[in-house]
Amino acid sequence: MKHYPIFIFILILSSCYNTRYLNRTKDYAEIEAITYSLNSEEYRLQPYDYLYVSVKSTNEEINTLYGNISSTYSGGLTNNESNFFLTGYLINDSGYVFIPTIGKILIKGRTIEEARTLIQNEFSKILTDAVINVRLTSFNVTFLGAVNREGRVPYYRERVNILEGIGSAGGISDFGDKKRVKIIRPQDSVVTVYELDLTDKNLITQKEFYLYPNDVVYVPPRKSKDVLDFIKDYSTIITLITGTITTTLLIIQLTK
Repeated sequence: MKHYPIFIFILILSSCYNTRYLNRTKDYAEIEAITYSLNSEEYRLQPYDYLYVSVKSTNEEINTLYGNISSTYSGGLTNNESNFFLTGYLINDSGYVFIPTIGKILIKGRTIEEARTLIQNEFSKILTDAVINVRLTSFNVTFLGAVNREGRVPYYRERVNILEGIGSAGGISDFGDKKRVKIIRPQDSVVTVYELDLTDKNLITQKEFYLYPNDVVYVPPRKSKDVLDFIKDYSTIITLITGTITTTLLIIQLTK
């Protein structure tokens, strides 16, 4: 009978855990799927963007010229930014890009698909069977502030949202403010700062949900009051653990 108090203590903890588990299970069962409509805008090319242009044709000279470029990308060097600088096509400060065999094309302000169509049309004037592929190779986003991995992250696709971006930066640290995340976006000669609340359920309906190349994402630290509230939330757990240890030691002492 000397272990009877310990048995009662364990039984009480077990019943509390089971009650909490049942309540959580009930909460999960009440979750319903919600559908949102995206309100995103396609990225429009700007000066100093780099493009990858692939051209396939029955014309051997064209295939040789662009085949050399394509082989650079397919040779396991796609993640090396210096290759984009050397083999990509730069949009100059006037908004033009120079493509071999067809010359300068004004491409600033166009989407990737619009740029592909424009280049395709230019090639169609000299080739009847040219197949054009255009991709943006300069998609970099910089993450600063209360994230677990600060720095610039390159992406090799055309659409990345803010949640994916934060995830690639290691997530927001414990003291980061999820409600005041700033996106600093340079476009032409203007820099615009957007503020997003990542806890807002309507976040994905905002047009700033998707990141643009050269964005800077800054996660500010939480205000002192928020930090105190954060510590207070965890103090309940600490108090519970401390109380459990104290009670256990007291029971052991009494049963000796």
